[in-house]
Amino acid sequence: MLHGGVCYLTSVFERTTIQSTADGLRMLVLPNSSAADQASDQLMTSLAMAMGERSTGILLSGIGDDGVDGSGQILSAGGRVILQDPKTCLCSETATRAARKYDLPTVLPGARMADTIRSCCLESFQ
Repeated sequence: MLHGGVCYLTSVFERTTIQSTADGLRMLVLPNSSAADQASDQLMTSLAMAMGERSTGILLSGIGDDGVDGSGQILSAGGRVILQDPKTCLCSETATRAARKYDLPTVLPGARMADTIRSCCLESFQ
């Protein structure tokens, strides 16, 4: 079960989805069956479906486009996407693609990233 105020992370080696149940939101984590699976897109798409406008995605450093389409699903559902400034990413490809595709503002990592995430969470509880 998912709990408020907790940050959940996943990796490319896992297939993670969010499901809405009678008891609340549940995170399902399975081994990722293929390197071709878009793990972040799957997670973000399921989050957008389960939480709609209350969903928030965070894109950090990455190679390729995994997370770009999922970010679009969150935005289409009325949610938010927080994007690390591509200039500060170890691998800037994913952040750059998402910023361009959706005209997303970026924030710096560290204290500003943490402050942005905190503000976003506080707004969700008001």
